[in-house]
Amino acid sequence: VQLLLINYLEEKKKIHKLYSILREETFFKMVTKRTQSQNASVSKSAQDVTKLRLSKTLSVDSKMKFEKLSRSDMYKSSVDSELKLLAMENKKWFGVVDMDKKRPIFEHERECDAHQSHHWITINAEKYLSVQTKENEISMFKVVRQQDSGYAFIEDQKYNIRVKGKIRFCEFDADFTHILLMVNERNLQIRDMQDVQNAVKNITLDEDVAESRYRNLRLSADGKLCGLGGGAYKKYFYVIDIVNEKQFKVTSQYL
Repeated sequence: VQLLLINYLEEKKKIHKLYSILREETFFKMVTKRTQSQNASVSKSAQDVTKLRLSKTLSVDSKMKFEKLSRSDMYKSSVDSELKLLAMENKKWFGVVDMDKKRPIFEHERECDAHQSHHWITINAEKYLSVQTKENEISMFKVVRQQDSGYAFIEDQKYNIRVKGKIRFCEFDADFTHILLMVNERNLQIRDMQDVQNAVKNITLDEDVAESRYRNLRLSADGKLCGLGGGAYKKYFYVIDIVNEKQFKVTSQYL
């Protein structure tokens, strides 16, 4: 009888473990199972881009008059899809077009040559437009919706950034809590958007970075890593670990 009882208890333990595994399997299947909306989203994002049809939404040409624009070459354009506003810039000029009304709504002449310098950002749930306006200054324009369904761009001095030297490139992390500045030829600065006048971290590069009209600085979404091109006619670029302040230089054999 004792032997039978022990065997029974052992079998019961095995069955209990099996039941536990089956129950966990059911739970994990429920957790990892995609909803219909998620499946539709994945299916949509996985579409063959060659089958997409592009339609002309807006044409910014000579008929769209900007009072301060003297040359037509542009170095960067970007759209805030929520506001439906198009921003554009060349060396000494910056402008914004209302895509719905198809008309210019804002322009600004700057006191320096700048490239790839504007960004649509969000600070404390408010929309801003970040623009380099001087050699050593980035201005923050708050985007305010007006009663006539238009927009006003109001400079917010509290978030304006001034440095000692020349700003060559700038980038924000994904949630716009920090900005990364390339100042002069070798200095990388990290600044908190709630205290923009002070750098929380400075990293000195091993070699100079030359100027460039291209977007040579890219920051990871979490703000921990960045890539930095060496500039015009340079064969190298940097991968920089911002947290540990380590830099890795990579030189191309083909450029």
